[in-house]
Amino acid sequence: MNKVVILFISVFALSPFTKCSSISGQNRKDIIETRISNDTLQIITTDPFLYYPFGIFRNVNQYEKRYPLLKRVPVTSKKGNNNLFKYKYKNSTIVIFMDKNGSKRIQIVNAVIKDNIKIARDISIGMDKLTLLSLLGYSDCRDKLKNINVVECISGLDGVWLYFMFKENLLESILIRTDYTFAY
Repeated sequence: MNKVVILFISVFALSPFTKCSSISGQNRKDIIETRISNDTLQIITTDPFLYYPFGIFRNVNQYEKRYPLLKRVPVTSKKGNNNLFKYKYKNSTIVIFMDKNGSKRIQIVNAVIKDNIKIARDISIGMDKLTLLSLLGYSDCRDKLKNINVVECISGLDGVWLYFMFKENLLESILIRTDYTFAY
């Protein structure tokens, strides 16, 4: 029994992750766990923001009205899905689809944002790391954030990942991935 406890403590102590408790002094029940590994802060959360990083829209017209800089480009869907939409702006690409069966909302498929496109919560390229973390509801381990270059938000429910990449403490790009498998 003592050997098992010592082994468990040793493995935990040698783990590459630094655990941080979620949200000091704030009541953020949607944050399940946070940890730091190398230059990445991982936030595992059930925050609806991960599913709707551009906001909640009932149709493509609402989306295009909110984001007039984004220009729709043709999507050739190998599966004949006419609910899939691709948008470009300078060096940024966003792919969404209209879920006509389930949520009846615009869903994110993936995105690479390198230009000043303001997404939900007023998050935009060029903002500083602490401001972004505050908008995400995260405030712990500030002493360990100096070397963080990537903030990875992981859905605690379904397959959605948001990566916020920083250079010299400023947000340089946003990568959004989901486990949707559209062939386009």
